[in-house]
Amino acid sequence: MLRKREFATHFFKEYLPENIVSQLDWRRFKVSKETFITSEFEDRFSDVIYETYIKGNPAFIYILLEHQSTVDPWMPLRFLRYMIELWELYIA
Repeated sequence: MLRKREFATHFFKEYLPENIVSQLDWRRFKVSKETFITSEFEDRFSDVIYETYIKGNPAFIYILLEHQSTVDPWMPLRFLRYMIELWELYIA
């Protein structure tokens, strides 16, 4: 559902803090085609990346949804890897 622009826009306007919502360029808000979930984890995780601008500068919003029943002690490391890949996307 959050891969659809209209649902994602409504979701973020409802749940993000107003000081962030007011700065996002909603005219340029779009779902990115990128994903950082490897095939090893695609049955348990889903991610969505949104691209927009804040004050004329590129900005990304990254959502990672977990579908697992136990705590994964390596999740922080994997999330760090996703953050690095997102920064590399920004640099490119």
